[in-house]
Amino acid sequence: MKAKGHGPILILAGMHRSGTSFVSSRLQDAGLDMGERLLPGADANIKGFFENMDFVELHESILASLEIDKRGWTLKRDVTIPKEFESRCQEVINKNSKDTAWGWKDPRTTLFLESWHQLLPQAKVLFLYRSPWEVVDSLFRRGDKAFQEDPSMAVKSWEHYNRVGLEFNKQHPESCLIMNVSDVIKNPSVLFEGLQSKLDLTLRPASNTFDQKLFREEPDNSSRPKLIRTFFPSAFRLWLELQGKQSEAVDIKEDPDLTSLGHDVLVDWMEMRKAQKEVSKTNQVLSEVRNELFHSKEDLQYLKRSRVWQVRDRLVSFRALLKRS
Repeated sequence: MKAKGHGPILILAGMHRSGTSFVSSRLQDAGLDMGERLLPGADANIKGFFENMDFVELHESILASLEIDKRGWTLKRDVTIPKEFESRCQEVINKNSKDTAWGWKDPRTTLFLESWHQLLPQAKVLFLYRSPWEVVDSLFRRGDKAFQEDPSMAVKSWEHYNRVGLEFNKQHPESCLIMNVSDVIKNPSVLFEGLQSKLDLTLRPASNTFDQKLFREEPDNSSRPKLIRTFFPSAFRLWLELQGKQSEAVDIKEDPDLTSLGHDVLVDWMEMRKAQKEVSKTNQVLSEVRNELFHSKEDLQYLKRSRVWQVRDRLVSFRALLKRS
C-alpha cells in the first residue's frame, strides 16, 4: 500500500501511561506532523494527548468489531486488522500522509503493529516503555473502570503490550526503536540521536519546555519494584528484558501461593489512589466554596462603603429618630 505523500512515517506505540504523549509533544515541536485533529488535553494529560483522532476512531472501530474494549484492554495475542477495514485504513493514511515527516501516536496501535507493518512497510516504529510499577500507579490514579473491577489487569496489560512491542522489535529490528521514556526525560538528545542512527529519521529538536512535575517517577528506594518482582515475576522478567538485563532474571521464581496475595495488594494500592483522588476532589470543592465566601465578604464590604449603603444607614437612623419622637 502506498501513501499519498512521500515523507518518512513514524508510528509511536507503547503501553498506556508510558510517556507516549510527552514524547509526541517533543517530536511535534521538532517537526514531525502528528495530525490536525488531535485529542484535547484532560486531567490525565493537561498538556494534551497528541493522538490523531482519525487513527483513534479507526482503532476503536476495529476493536469493537473484534468485541474488544475500545481502550484496548485485552490479553488476546495476534490481534490483526480485519480485511474489511483495510480500505478505511487506506483512506485514513491518504488523509494524513505528508511530503514531510509525519506519523501518529495511539497506544492501541501496539495491538496492531504487525498489521500496520504489512500495510505500511516503509513506516518506522518508536516503541516506548516505562516501568510496570509506574504505569500501574498511573492507571490507578486515573481511575479506569476496567482496573477497579480487576486490579491485576493493570499489570497483565502492561506485560501484554510490552511483550507485543518486544516481539515486533525482534521480528523487524531494522524498522523499530525501543526506548525507556525515563531515558528520554533525563536526556532528550538520546531520542533524536536514536531516531537518526537507528531509523534514519532526522528531526530538529526544539527547546525543552517539559515540566518535570507533570511526569511522576518512582524513587529508587521505592518498595514497588520489589512488589512487582515478588507477586508478578513474569512482568518483572519482561522489564529486565526490555532493559537488556535478562541475566538478572535467573533468580526470579514463580510462587503460586503468592498469586491471591498479590491481587489483594493491588486492591489496596488501587483503593489508596482512589481515596486520594476523592480527597483531592473534596479539597478542590472546599477551596471553591472558600473562594466564593471570600468574594461574598468582599462584595458585602464594597456595598457597605457604597453610597447606597450610606443612604440606607441614614434611613435607619431617621426611622429610629421618628420612633423616639
